[in-house]
Amino acid sequence: LCLEVCKRYQNIQALAYLYRQAGFYEESLNTYVLLLSKIADKLLDPSAPRDHFEINLAEYRKNFGSAVKVCLKHALLCVKAGKSELGYSLLNHVYTINVRASHLTDRSAKAIDQIKTLLSDCMKKLILGIMGQANVENMIKRLAEQYSDLQFENFKDIFSAANISYIFQKNLLDTAKVILEHNRFIQFEALLKVHRAGVSVKSIRCGRCGKQVNVGADKEFLAYNCGHVYHASCASVTDECWRCVALEKSMLWKPK
Repeated sequence: LCLEVCKRYQNIQALAYLYRQAGFYEESLNTYVLLLSKIADKLLDPSAPRDHFEINLAEYRKNFGSAVKVCLKHALLCVKAGKSELGYSLLNHVYTINVRASHLTDRSAKAIDQIKTLLSDCMKKLILGIMGQANVENMIKRLAEQYSDLQFENFKDIFSAANISYIFQKNLLDTAKVILEHNRFIQFEALLKVHRAGVSVKSIRCGRCGKQVNVGADKEFLAYNCGHVYHASCASVTDECWRCVALEKSMLWKPK
């Protein structure tokens, strides 16, 4: 019902928010991109009131932050489902606005610089936001293929730093995976050795009743890796050494 009301009255910001809350991330991001494009039109329009310029800058920054959150949530789902990320559409939007700003001739140099600074900040926010969840390297390559070097110029430092950071994180994760796999192998080998090893018995008296354990006469008895021996009838029903468990409990207990 709320979605229908927002659609009827063209409340784009509320519609984007409701889509996000409902988990419709593609619809939410498309709506945010539409909203950001409308705000960008006002920023780039030389006939727009000057006193609204700062308000529109703040409004663009705020809604861009919300769009990045949508990209991040969608990227998390994409990692699990193996789908493509939404981040590129937002990345492409920023780039399109940047190209339009570069061709402005009827705006003051100060206003153009403010717009480009805003776009650079937003680009950085997006790249850093989705760095761990999306393939940023592929996104940057797609942008480089679509736009010329000149249009790419004021984002080069951001992309270069992001690419280095992405490669570093990827190498770090790959190294951590190798270490964990190696550690798991070592632990598995240790468990096999314990399983194959013989038991060195500390005493031939039952660890619970204290009576003699006669190997020949007592047909059933249990010897644990800790070295304690029990009659089958005295052993713990949980298959744990009764004395060791009692010792651990006594060490954990503290007087009031």
